[in-house]
Amino acid sequence: MEIKIELPGVKLGVVEADDVRVALRNPGLAKLMDDVCSRKRQEFTVESLAEAEPVRAVRAMFREWGMDPSKYRPSSEALLRRVVQGKGLYRVSNVVDIGNLGSIETGWPYGCYDSSCVTELLAKLTRASANKPGILKAGPFLLIPRAHSAAPSAIPHAA
Repeated sequence: MEIKIELPGVKLGVVEADDVRVALRNPGLAKLMDDVCSRKRQEFTVESLAEAEPVRAVRAMFREWGMDPSKYRPSSEALLRRVVQGKGLYRVSNVVDIGNLGSIETGWPYGCYDSSCVTELLAKLTRASANKPGILKAGPFLLIPRAHSAAPSAIPHAA
């Protein structure tokens, strides 16, 4: 999969896993999620989240792109807010849940894609009027997965 970045200051990390089997339930992962959520509830309040370094850094990045992070809340911050409010994390599947755990642990947004369905990821700024297919569209930011044969809306994604 090719990754193209047309956003100032953006660096992406990629983790590739082979032979992944998507499972809806995993007791060990569920316990880890509960433990991490408990630790984050002790570490933060809703008010103190705004002062956390990763939250500030992601919000600053959004502002640099012309996005209001209060209007288009970064997914990592939204997940942390849910956890701190005692709502926990949604349980979706092992792949999505691991991405969400990574996001609340680091404070940075994560995305998970099935590389057998995607040939390219393009991260760029776009005008709001641009009519482009995308999985993640928040104001002027657009992440466009380009598929082998599936329509972009059918590409497996987790954020």
